Amino acid sequence: MNRFKVKASRLQKWWIVYLERPGKSDMALTQAKRLDQVDFMARDALALLENVEAEEIDLVVAIETPDDIQEGISDLEELDGQIQKYLQDRQARQIAIAKELKGQGYPLRDIGQLLGMSATKANQLTKHTE
Repeated sequence: MNRFKVKASRLQKWWIVYLERPGKSDMALTQAKRLDQVDFMARDALALLENVEAEEIDLVVAIETPDDIQEGISDLEELDGQIQKYLQDRQARQIAIAKELKGQGYPLRDIGQLLGMSATKANQLTKHTE
């Protein structure tokens, strides 16, 4: 596998893709209209320049954005982590409560009603193992 680093930055309506080529003093360029095209365009250009198959290229892509945008993206990623932790904690509490209610003899329909879910989901929670 051939590993290459590429950097994409926005210039007007295009993404300019800078292709680092190990052992070469020059840097090659390509462009992409949309960010989701950067990977393909970089692989295509590198395959031609380096005489390798595009499938043999391992890309490390760095996307350059203005600092305030990057800060906002980082904040979102942090929030995503917090949300995942919250959802895991919530599920653990649901499982504990469902098992406690089942242990006290509550019917699955009542457990589901109390926890705001179907009896089938309540049943799954009572059988959940960590």
